[in-house]
Amino acid sequence: MCGIAGLLIGKRASEEALAACARSAIASLRHRGPDDDGFWIDESCGVVLAHTRLSILDLSQFGHQPMISQDGRWALTYNGEIYNYPDLRSDLELRGVAMRGHSDTEVLLEYVAQYGVERALRDTNGMFALALWDRRDRRLFLARDRVGIKPLYFGNWGQGWAFASELKALMSLPNRPNDIDPVALGSFVQFGYVPGQQCIFEGVQKVEPGTFVAIRLDRQHCDRTVFWDARSLHDETRPQGHLPNSDEYIDQLHELLGDAVERRLIADVPVGAFLSGGIDSSLVVALMKERRSANIDTFTIGFDDSHFDETHHASEVARALGVNNHSLVLDPMNALSIFDEIPDLCDEPFADSSIIPTYLVSKFAVGSVKVILSGDGGDELYGGYNHYTKLLAAWRALRRLPAWTGTSIRLASRLLPESSDLRGKADRAAALTTAAGPADYYKNGIASVMSVRDFVPNASEQYNPFSLHASATDAMALQSEMQFADFRTYLVGDILTKVDRATMSVGLEGRTPLLDHTVVQHAWSLPIGHELGNSKQALKQVLKRFVHPTLFERPKSGFSIPIVDWLRGPFQPRAEALIATAGQCPHLRSEAVTKCWRQFVSGRDNAARPVWNILMYLSWKSRWCD
Repeated sequence: MCGIAGLLIGKRASEEALAACARSAIASLRHRGPDDDGFWIDESCGVVLAHTRLSILDLSQFGHQPMISQDGRWALTYNGEIYNYPDLRSDLELRGVAMRGHSDTEVLLEYVAQYGVERALRDTNGMFALALWDRRDRRLFLARDRVGIKPLYFGNWGQGWAFASELKALMSLPNRPNDIDPVALGSFVQFGYVPGQQCIFEGVQKVEPGTFVAIRLDRQHCDRTVFWDARSLHDETRPQGHLPNSDEYIDQLHELLGDAVERRLIADVPVGAFLSGGIDSSLVVALMKERRSANIDTFTIGFDDSHFDETHHASEVARALGVNNHSLVLDPMNALSIFDEIPDLCDEPFADSSIIPTYLVSKFAVGSVKVILSGDGGDELYGGYNHYTKLLAAWRALRRLPAWTGTSIRLASRLLPESSDLRGKADRAAALTTAAGPADYYKNGIASVMSVRDFVPNASEQYNPFSLHASATDAMALQSEMQFADFRTYLVGDILTKVDRATMSVGLEGRTPLLDHTVVQHAWSLPIGHELGNSKQALKQVLKRFVHPTLFERPKSGFSIPIVDWLRGPFQPRAEALIATAGQCPHLRSEAVTKCWRQFVSGRDNAARPVWNILMYLSWKSRWCD
């Protein structure tokens, strides 16, 4: 795992100037790759590729990057792991390509040299963000893995194009991006992360999952190519009805998951796993134990608040599986001390509070292992989130009501005190009732605020990052569409961003076997409605082959922290100090921010989410813009 960055100016530039840019980017990405670094320059085109290395495979200098192909045509800087690189290597050797080392980087590069960029990306199984400079045709290729596990930002401002694993590397360059995008800020206030291609800065965007962009030397725009079309695959694969043979499906799932885990055990350094005691992480650890009989180290973090602590569940699962579990229990003040570090960890506004325990457990684990497996992806693929059940129940109830009900609810809510949680629930019910279609319904169901322009005047009320088919008007189709929407938005923009930033900040590589694309496509072959009202049934069927169901059959609890208690307790002075700075933010309506804070302090718990989102933006702005 690594950090990458680079520039394409498009005209001759001095080696000294390009080297200075590379060194700045490397310094900002050192945490992603503390073991080695380097850069490569093409003065004639004003190109520089930079790299920081976390050595996982082939710890020798044969894995050093940027790397040049044997034919001299391609220069590569790459972040990730290609899990099927032994198969690709065998193919290359049959074609007479002699390898210098045994890194997956060299295999990927020579595979591109043999077959081209698109064929190489289609044939890989892995997670990656990469930049390839084609010295012959003078084109820069930027690519991101199918699911979006690894991050990649890019933009065209100032002099030429720039790209990087993290925004902080772009901000280290001359003519750094500065202007806030109000539409992206509005999305952040609503959802707690910046979704899709959007970036908090104007002129910067993210490479979409399963996509590569090609930038020609003489052009001011880029060409996009989708090499893995998730929407088409989802729609073509998803059947309706019941499983024709559930035992056969579960056997296939067991085998696919086991293979995915085994591929992610390949490393020249110690490998462990996060273990919460929930279904997803327990299943990953069980399969690690099945595929590798050696001792396995797992890591759990909890709080001295029983409502948020899962360490006892993890200990019971670890005991049943026979693995070595290491637990760390924190008091709230230990975790709270991390708050001001979040803008450095994320460098784009990020409000998922579970990044705090994720960062702390990563810091805890890296003392023993250098690679960690996690169970991310199970909720999106197998219907594990509680909001699916709640929104489907609301949909069934609301669709029976007459069209004027939403307006009536909204008018009635004005009679309730602003500090009342009931008023917030009434506003959401009105928004759900008047939703224009499935996508609008889902947006209204999960957004932190119903009217984003109350907080960000220049935001777009029409922007909706969730792509749900308009025909999803029955419960089974609606749940399938909600899961897919989360797979393409929340999973990428929130969950995977959190895991990447938390693990890479301490030089730990995170791997996600449930998001192997073979597992993803198999999950989409599960008939629509099979998981309806029975979340993660397929995963449970595999897990119960290893441990008794009493160890995992319990209500879902998120990996979270007691935000409400903190904001009304030890964190309140810090929060009030940040709220006071809202008047200095040109894109925020400070009166609305102050009003929301007062409602929360006076007892409106459902104001906690927008308050926390705004606090995280104000903290981020203080670090990166002021």
